[in-house]
Amino acid sequence: MIFKITVLLLIATISDIIKAQFFCKNRHGKRVDWFVGYKQPKNKSQIYPGATFHYADQDSTEWGSAENLKSPKNAIAKPFYFFYNDQKPNKESRSHGNHAHAKGVAIFGDTSGFWLIHSVPKFPSLKHYFYAQNGEIYGQSFMCVTLKTTSIEIFAEAMKYIYPAVYGMNVPKTFLARFPFLNDLKQLKKKNIANTSLMKNFKSNDGMIFYNFAKSDKYKKDLYSDMIARQMKVSLFTETWMNGGAKDLDSDCSTAYKVMNVMELNVAGNKFANKNDHSKWAIAENETKPLVCVGDINRQESQKNVEVERYVSRV
Repeated sequence: MIFKITVLLLIATISDIIKAQFFCKNRHGKRVDWFVGYKQPKNKSQIYPGATFHYADQDSTEWGSAENLKSPKNAIAKPFYFFYNDQKPNKESRSHGNHAHAKGVAIFGDTSGFWLIHSVPKFPSLKHYFYAQNGEIYGQSFMCVTLKTTSIEIFAEAMKYIYPAVYGMNVPKTFLARFPFLNDLKQLKKKNIANTSLMKNFKSNDGMIFYNFAKSDKYKKDLYSDMIARQMKVSLFTETWMNGGAKDLDSDCSTAYKVMNVMELNVAGNKFANKNDHSKWAIAENETKPLVCVGDINRQESQKNVEVERYVSRV
């Protein structure tokens, strides 16, 4: 199954943000409805060691040729305007405190916008584009979806649940008036909400159906087995970060919808072990029920207690 990829980059002024339309874009600057991208784990034999990047979008039938993620011409290189990351650029601390374990970028105009979710710590920079050195060694994942502005409520509601660590935000007053929680995020206020989890379906700009899964720190369960697999009624193969001192969750085959950890991968002909990958994604076990998920949470005991979000789409 091919992950469709593209990473978006946009250069904009504040006046552009108020008046313009915004889209996910590929490396040629062409508008795309959505994309997914994969940065390979670092290997000295690669043409771009530590920065070898593959992508695909709605027009792709397979992974694209290798690109250099350090080049400003790649699909991720143009600046965004709403930045959040539990490991902020230029910060020494690895802790996200009481914020979500979440990384992403969003920007909206009068009629359209985009939302990018990724797995790279300390990325992207607010000042100018460069690929973070700390993101070179391990594999990383990206997914961008172009949205109609009328879908911004999906983004705003997810933010209520995950409470991200925002490090760059500039949204027109018209949006702040319509979605007050965006202003709350800017002030770093945490909301008390009645429910502990969220599943909302929405359409991309061109009408493809996606699902947004989000949970607060009070959910206390595994997002994959207790929410996504059950709600979507599919068994899943999951690829998440399983290194470090946290207790990893074992594969769970005890229920009707199994959740199985991926231990080895082959991406665009490059084989590598789970220990070399920091990406976060899941796919359906049965390809007759195609499902692709890209997000920012690991299958670890400690992450039952943190806020996260995830894109899910049937392809």
